[in-house]
Formats: sequence, C-alpha cells, structure tokens
Amino acid sequence: MKVPPYTLVRRIGSTLDEPLARHPSHAQRVGLWDVSSQVGRLTDIIAILNDAQPDFAFFELQAAVPVGLISRPERVEEWARELTGRERRKERKDFRNNVIFEQFEERADTIRKGFGIDYLVGIVPSMVASEDEINIYWNSFLFTRRRIMLVSTYELRRYAHKAERSFEVAVASIVISSLLAAINPKLDFHEQTRGCLFDNNKKRPTIVRSLVNLMIEPACLKLMKPKYRAVATAMVEALRTYQRVSAQ
Repeated sequence: MKVPPYTLVRRIGSTLDEPLARHPSHAQRVGLWDVSSQVGRLTDIIAILNDAQPDFAFFELQAAVPVGLISRPERVEEWARELTGRERRKERKDFRNNVIFEQFEERADTIRKGFGIDYLVGIVPSMVASEDEINIYWNSFLFTRRRIMLVSTYELRRYAHKAERSFEVAVASIVISSLLAAINPKLDFHEQTRGCLFDNNKKRPTIVRSLVNLMIEPACLKLMKPKYRAVATAMVEALRTYQRVSAQ
C-alpha cells in the first residue's frame, strides 16, 4: 500500500522504510502520532518543517492505539488522590479532561522503538496531567520527558481561531516548543507571558498571544545549543509564512 510522503506505518523487522532512508543520516527522526485529535493537514505541516531545515526529519506515524493509552476520567481522579492523599473536589471537573503522561509514556516508548525513531510526540484531544518528585500538574498543553512528548489540542482550535492561525500551525508550534525543550537542557518554559513559544501558559487562553506572535524571544534562543538556534528560527519562520494549499 502506498502511503503519503513523510508517513510511517508500523514497521516489521529492521529494514528502514523508504521515508526514513531518504533523509540525511545525521537528522534526528521525530514521529508525530495523532491519537484521536484529528489534525487535518498534518502532512502539509510536516513537509514544510522538513523543507525548512536539515537537522530534524519529521514523520506522521500510523499505528494502532493500544488499550489503556488514553486515561479514563475516573482514573485521572484516582491518580491525583493517590499522589496527594486527599480528595480534590474543586478540581474534579478539570481532572476528567486530562491524559496522564506517565501512563502514556511507557506504551509510547514501545511504539517509538518499534518505528526506529529518536523522538515521539503524541497529539491528544485532552489536556495533559503529569507529576515530578514534588508536584502534580494538570490542564497543561504539553509535557516532555526524555524522548517522549505529549501535546494537547484541547480547545486549541478556538485559540487558533482567535489568533487567526490555522489549527495545524497551532499544533505544530506546541510540537516544536516541546521538542526544542527536550533537546536543550538549559531551556525551560518561563512563567511570564511574553508572547514567546516558551510561555508556560498556565492560564490556557494566554497561548493566543504566543500564536499571534509565533516567535522565540532572544533570551530563550540564547539558552539553546548553538547548533539548534538557526534550525529553531527556520522552523518558526516556516510556520509564520505557512499558507494552506487548496484541495484539488
């Protein structure tokens, strides 16, 4: 079966698929896995990101969604109660619209290794809940750990519309920021709302400003490894100038 360019179907054995083989050997391979988010024109965005720079090779992954990959609402409530030792009645409604990153991570890493790629970005229609040694977090747009990233499209269509950006550009902007944060240890999301791709956006509507600007402020760019600065700038510029191509 012929698949679109930059698309990987679950591989069997160790032979490289044609899309993987035709990229420079030094390029880090990044798979975007749409898990029920229905991001149309994802392949269009992948193509312009690949054309913009040589250091990352983006692909759309086509793989079955394992049972239990998406957290059930009641499981998210239980997860929060287990970690904090108390009932969070006020946040119960919010919890129900989240996917737990840690439950996604293990299964997603198996998928990543099966495809033979370096990074996997899951794209889900719910918000993202996660934990560290001290706190738990919920209602996030993204979470990153090592080679696995989880990106939320919850209400993102509405925010993209307000910013006068296409939905696929809004998704790609979060994907890029999560990937750059993963590969640049000194780079982190800042609390201040500056209209930068690395705004924390704890108050979710503030992402509109980031989508309007579509930029990485100089202070964040300096925190990246030098070899990634031009690459990051090129990818953002590709999103800024992206124009949808009408279907024939």
